Amino acid sequence: MKIAKDYFIILGVIASSFVIFMLRNKFGVIEKYEYMAVFILCMLSNMTILLPAPSLVVIVYYAQILSPILVVLIGALGTTIGELTGYLFGESVSNISTKWKKIICTISKKIKKIHLLIFILAFLPLPIFDFIGVYAGSKRINIGSFLIMCYLGKMFKMLFYSVIVEDIVSKYISL
Repeated sequence: MKIAKDYFIILGVIASSFVIFMLRNKFGVIEKYEYMAVFILCMLSNMTILLPAPSLVVIVYYAQILSPILVVLIGALGTTIGELTGYLFGESVSNISTKWKKIICTISKKIKKIHLLIFILAFLPLPIFDFIGVYAGSKRINIGSFLIMCYLGKMFKMLFYSVIVEDIVSKYISL
C-alpha cells in the first residue's frame, strides 16, 4: 500500500508540474484577489519540478501595487509550500528505487551543510532548487527545518528583488 501511495505522489507531482507549466499564461485571471493571488501564484509557480514558472515576476509586479513587505512575506510562504512537491517527490522516489538510494548516498558524501545549502539555493534565482528539494525529501531531512530554510532563503530573495526593482522604477521611470 505504501508503494502505491509513492507511485501516486510521483505521478501527481509530474502531472501537476506539466499542467501548471502549460497553464502558466492563464494565471492572470486571479489577479484581482491581490494578496491571495500572490500566495496562489507563487505556490503554483513553485509546484513544478524542472519546468520554470516565474514567481519572482509575481512578487515584483505585486510589490509595486501592494505593500511590498506583505507581498514578500506572503509570496515566500506560497513558494515554500509549493516546494513541498519536490520534497515529496524525492521522498517517494527513494521509497521505490534502490538505484535512486545509491545516487543519493553518493551525493550525500559531497554535501556537508544541507541546511545552509537549502538556504543558499532558495535565495538564488535559479531553477536548481528543485534538485535540493528532491534531495532533501530523499534524505528525509527534517521537513520543518527544510521549510524554515526554504522560507528564509526565498523571503530574502524576494525582498532583494522587490527593493531593487522599486529603486530602479523610482529613479529611472517617472509615471
